[in-house]
Amino acid sequence: MSVASVPLGQLAEIGPEGRRIRDSYTNSDMPTASGRRALWYHKTDVTRSMMAQTDVYIEPKEAKRHLADSYWEQCSSMLLPHRLRLNLARVIAVTLPEPAVGSIWTPCRPRDPGITKALCLYLNSTPGLLSLLGARDNRVPSYPSFSLDTLRSLTAPDFTELGDAERDLLGGWFDWLANQTMLPFPKMHEDPARRQIDDVVSQALGLDPEWVATLRRELAREPSVSDAKAGPNLE
Repeated sequence: MSVASVPLGQLAEIGPEGRRIRDSYTNSDMPTASGRRALWYHKTDVTRSMMAQTDVYIEPKEAKRHLADSYWEQCSSMLLPHRLRLNLARVIAVTLPEPAVGSIWTPCRPRDPGITKALCLYLNSTPGLLSLLGARDNRVPSYPSFSLDTLRSLTAPDFTELGDAERDLLGGWFDWLANQTMLPFPKMHEDPARRQIDDVVSQALGLDPEWVATLRRELAREPSVSDAKAGPNLE
């Protein structure tokens, strides 16, 4: 089936920025009075699958408690990155066992909670990565940053248009693949988990699987992803 594309901000509320969290919270390895938690870091040897875990406890700074509380009201169990080291990163979007905020991650709250799994799966597909890379700040192509406006403007399929069968397909495969270790982006062409994600997304959205496979292979070789300087054109 053909699904219309819309800005991600039409499908989900995105924010607050990580710098707002850093400005209004302290973080600790030990439990805090508030009991709140965050995904503070993006350690690519730890965050290796679509299902992630928070890594710090956070506590509002007393002088900014009101702001901290308002930011916490925007917490979510799905997060998107503000920055990515493309040669090391493995995932674009993560889900958490419980709602949280982030430091270099930002909450993404689908307006229809029923599309959360489908959206996370898509964003971690090769077409999802292409959408993200197409919107990056190219001042440092291999280590791009993404503002809230950039994340909100990303193009994504309108998953609210999907039928029950397609939603069930994507949701079921998300459950199956959520804890699968994914390889870094330069190895995406040999990553069985990403290949399966691409196959399922292609089936649900009516994409040409051969085109997606070619895209996966070419993106893995793109210099800013592979961290290799482009060599001379020998063709």
